[in-house]
Amino acid sequence: MARQFQGLNAQTHKNLRIKKDLPLNSLEKQQAVPVVLSEMPKLAAEFPLVFLRQSNGELAPFALFSLEPQRNNFVEQGKWLAKHTPLALFNQPLILSQTKGNDYIVAVDMQSELIAGAEDESTVAMFNDDGSETEALKGRKQHLIHFTQQQHQTREFTKLLVEYELIEPRQLVVESLGEKKELQSFFVLNQKKLEGLSQRKYIELKKLGVLYHCYAMIMSLEHLPSLLENQSA
Repeated sequence: MARQFQGLNAQTHKNLRIKKDLPLNSLEKQQAVPVVLSEMPKLAAEFPLVFLRQSNGELAPFALFSLEPQRNNFVEQGKWLAKHTPLALFNQPLILSQTKGNDYIVAVDMQSELIAGAEDESTVAMFNDDGSETEALKGRKQHLIHFTQQQHQTREFTKLLVEYELIEPRQLVVESLGEKKELQSFFVLNQKKLEGLSQRKYIELKKLGVLYHCYAMIMSLEHLPSLLENQSA
């Protein structure tokens, strides 16, 4: 279903309620989700962290849930199997949308499964009766602001890795019944290139506080074999 975003406001959405819990059936076909710097170390303990090419041509880091399109190995019978949940999933169905004047407004996807049609304990209102923002909306806005700031830092991190030529393509191939089949194509951070950097560049990464994140991404690739096992299951 195509998403339909509207600028959130008390006049149009005074009765809008959102489900508290993410409907996991909506994630069953989500192969990957974008991640930000602050969550990389903990997510690296469970998911391969790779770079994917975006529609604008830029690379961005993602947590990979499967090597097959339209599949998520971490959702089973309506349950989330991982300990951690990427921050991007908490934002749904809200986003921060940039206006022509470079300001930001909160927008809501009116086609999302999280839009609630009735008032009950599993939903939260976005506005009070007097049109003021509820505590739930205030909390979500703060989360969106933090996430958007982290996205900017993550883009700068990725640009630096590209500038230092540390990212390379990776193609996984499996053989079945004598035939080779290409699986997911993505980009990864090359450990040898990282450790072969000039002292100046290596120290620069350390000063920026992102060296740990680099190694977290590299170590996360140890989870690729488990995704391959699920692929062949």
